[in-house]
Amino acid sequence: MRNLFLYTLLLPIFLLLSQTNLFSQAPKDSLDLSFPKIERYGATRQQISLRIGMGYQKAFHSELGLAYHKCNYGELGWFSSAVYLSSERIHLKDTPIYAVKMGYEVNPMILNLGIEVKYQSDFETIDWVFSPKIGL
Repeated sequence: MRNLFLYTLLLPIFLLLSQTNLFSQAPKDSLDLSFPKIERYGATRQQISLRIGMGYQKAFHSELGLAYHKCNYGELGWFSSAVYLSSERIHLKDTPIYAVKMGYEVNPMILNLGIEVKYQSDFETIDWVFSPKIGL
């Protein structure tokens, strides 16, 4: 029963991520990849971006997902925030661990603050992980 529940969580995410290339095609005239200039105070840019991550902390792990990213430029500098949903795989020698996670990050200037909730399983045991984050 737990495996079925985990598959119903992971399958829509993998299907969504595999279909993102179909919606990324756009006419050349509609692509505006330039960020607002600094002299335009109060400028805001919003976009949906691909979230890719890799790391090593006792084991190699990889992440793939989508994020709704928003950047604000103002007189005091820039501020960005992102809400994301992604899937993660922790590559262990005996059995891999798969996870679905969602979180929120804010980046005022050089500071990075975030919060994340992760549901992970190796198809035998289930674990919920709550991670507050802070960094530069």
